Amino acid sequence: MTLVEYGVRAILWRHQATPRRLLRVVRSVARGAGHLPPDLISRPLTQVGRLRRSAVTSASVAVAPTTGRAPREVDVPRFIAEGLDTRQISEKLACSERTVKNVLHALMTRLHLRNRAHPVAYALREGYI
Repeated sequence: MTLVEYGVRAILWRHQATPRRLLRVVRSVARGAGHLPPDLISRPLTQVGRLRRSAVTSASVAVAPTTGRAPREVDVPRFIAEGLDTRQISEKLACSERTVKNVLHALMTRLHLRNRAHPVAYALREGYI
């Protein structure tokens, strides 16, 4: 799932990577298709199934299941969108204001976001809010 998040569209084992096969996979990805070796297909399907089951059984979760995001990385932009300041967010999450600032800074640095509103816009586009 992490590979999918980072945009990987094809995997080709080195021992299978002949020039002809590599060209065929690159062309299929350029057309919008993907390519996974048969022995890897079950892994993402298992993870997707696990995520769907956890979304259905977890009635207390108000957002879609996230892949690769810590709960606080989802909560902080959501609380910012609700208009809460750093102190109020820290009270809601039962942590220090410094922790809230660190979570926000780490999120902004990793995703190359510019200001406090940008993580909110990102979370909205990605469906976390």
